[in-house]
Amino acid sequence: MENASVPLILFTGFLGSGKTTVLNDALTQLRDRRVAVVVNEWGKLPVDGALLKDPSGLGVVEVAGGQIFCSCVSGSFLSALERLVALGAEMILVETSGLAKPATLGELAAEAEKRNGGILRYRGLVCVVDALRFGRLRSVALAVNEQVRFADRFVITKADLASESALQETIDTLQSLRPAVPWALRRGEAMDLEKIIPSFADGSSMVKKVEPFDPQWSGWGLGGRPATDSIVPAGGVEKSRLESFLQRLSPETFRIKGFVYTPMDTEPLLVDCVEETINLTAWEGGDGRAIQGGLAIIWKKQAPSREKLLELWTSITATEGRLLDAPVH
Repeated sequence: MENASVPLILFTGFLGSGKTTVLNDALTQLRDRRVAVVVNEWGKLPVDGALLKDPSGLGVVEVAGGQIFCSCVSGSFLSALERLVALGAEMILVETSGLAKPATLGELAAEAEKRNGGILRYRGLVCVVDALRFGRLRSVALAVNEQVRFADRFVITKADLASESALQETIDTLQSLRPAVPWALRRGEAMDLEKIIPSFADGSSMVKKVEPFDPQWSGWGLGGRPATDSIVPAGGVEKSRLESFLQRLSPETFRIKGFVYTPMDTEPLLVDCVEETINLTAWEGGDGRAIQGGLAIIWKKQAPSREKLLELWTSITATEGRLLDAPVH
């Protein structure tokens, strides 16, 4: 690593692609480094911050209410980087929102380096790609192609679940779009660190040149900007009723994620829904961090009115709840 330099590495990838899992693979192997972690939440409800490891004890910094490549939260993100450099971070890893639009990456990276006197050095963007959904998502979400266009490395997840033809099609598409960018597969087991991010022993960088802004990425495409809602339950929810609620909403969403407490348990259930695939698991965080109950919902289509959503929640779960104010982007 260069003298007195702090590598800054970003992880992107569409909603449900597995960014948190891949980033935790890396963090587990960086326990002997003073690594700082920043997580960018699209909505206002913190979720991924509780799921990410904190190997150095610097705390997982959350930047919520938008995406870091937009002026709505880029200032908060840059300020967070300054604080972490001042605290003595040796490396900063960032999990961007699943709806990240990195067309302004060049300007953001340059400003981050400038504010930190050149100590912080941007080292590249790792794009996490879902082998099961990549082809379909490209046709419905402009952000998917934008994330690919600015990537310096690809990690293709769920390779063990995809058919050989679907996997090969994903690889071929990535190679045609970014022919010089290396890729690695994640097949259901933790990945070696060198397959995720390169060694910095020689001061090397994944990125040779940061792509300039391209106006073709302006806007969100035909589907428009995905709407988001955040529900905070007023009390414990029966698991079966929670499952019924998720089954009702999931076909209309890209992602539902969060923590929900049941009436009898002191630890919450982790809710992790990728479109119509619903997963509920007992949370076993065990690191003492407080867990806020609530669900972040990102819609595929036009969201129901806030009144209708609360009505559905109350009628299906038999529990009161409240909606957090929606972020403005």
